[in-house]
Amino acid sequence: MMGNQDDNHKEHSDKKDSQEQNGHCKREQECYDKVASYKTADRMLYPILKDNARENRKQMTEGERVLWNELRAKKTGYRFLRQHAIGEYIVDFVCLERKVIVEVDGGYHAEALQQMMDTQRQSWLESKGYFVLRFTNEQVEFDTEAVVKEITSAL
Repeated sequence: MMGNQDDNHKEHSDKKDSQEQNGHCKREQECYDKVASYKTADRMLYPILKDNARENRKQMTEGERVLWNELRAKKTGYRFLRQHAIGEYIVDFVCLERKVIVEVDGGYHAEALQQMMDTQRQSWLESKGYFVLRFTNEQVEFDTEAVVKEITSAL
């Protein structure tokens, strides 16, 4: 019976060593889980993404501001987050419960390089199970009701 306790202790010690070799321990992981809400961000990039998302929330476009007022009022019936990190990206709005992302695109999204990057980003997000909706600032500002209706039907 005593040998069994020694084996259990050794196994626990081996697990601890393994966790420490991987660069994190259980407590550190628990802290990360709480900080990186919903665990959607790339762990290594999270501190940078968090700061960038915070800045983006302070500097929303008019279209983003209009849409956020609609989404936070839960007119869709679901909870949305704004400027939320997923992987190495920050999305404008996301309903994590339904895995629906809403992007509000400004004029620079018409440029060829930006379109290529948007396509790559959207493909990656879709590969993770998200459905991505894209609207222009003008669509959101001048046809808000139709945009909210399209978002609601996607949910």
